Amino acid sequence: MNSRENTTRYVILGVLNVGGPMSGYEIQRWISQGISFFWAESFGQIYPELRRLAKSRWIVPSQTKAGTARNRQAFRITPAGKNALRAWLEQAASPERFRIEYLLKLFFGRDAGVDINLKHIDDVAKRYSERLTTFAQLRDLVIGENSTDDDLVYWLIVLRHGQMTSAARCQWAQDSVALIEAQQRGGNRAMLALFKKLERRES
Repeated sequence: MNSRENTTRYVILGVLNVGGPMSGYEIQRWISQGISFFWAESFGQIYPELRRLAKSRWIVPSQTKAGTARNRQAFRITPAGKNALRAWLEQAASPERFRIEYLLKLFFGRDAGVDINLKHIDDVAKRYSERLTTFAQLRDLVIGENSTDDDLVYWLIVLRHGQMTSAARCQWAQDSVALIEAQQRGGNRAMLALFKKLERRES
């Protein structure tokens, strides 16, 4: 079993622990609506793991929920599952593994040309600007519906990470356009002067 499958089981346990009994479909939807800005799981990852978790008795069937097309089996976390989740939560997190395609394209971007690279940067700016709007809406929703919940502080810590990361990428996009324009106007000398100015701004 690979490390992603191992993590998937704890995502499922965490969702059931927070959200109560759910079907595989509801778990995937909960992940998509609640934590997709930093974590994703597909149906193909969730359903095999549900079977393994049930075999381990970390989850058990709860009830059959009527769906529009078919009945969906819901599951609930067991005390053994909660113990396994708690043990995983106490472990150090694995290092992040970065695979950011737009940075890869920009790193090798000389042969693509300025217009293509500016388009990649603009796409990033639009994507993360939209995320900032979504985070603002999510913030109001989370606080409004969970103002007395003990989980609120941890949910807001994670939300803040998303807000800050998105704001930083929007600023990066703006600075990147300025650097390219400076190089177009005055070559590397002008670009480096601006680069050092941007560094001083952040020090």
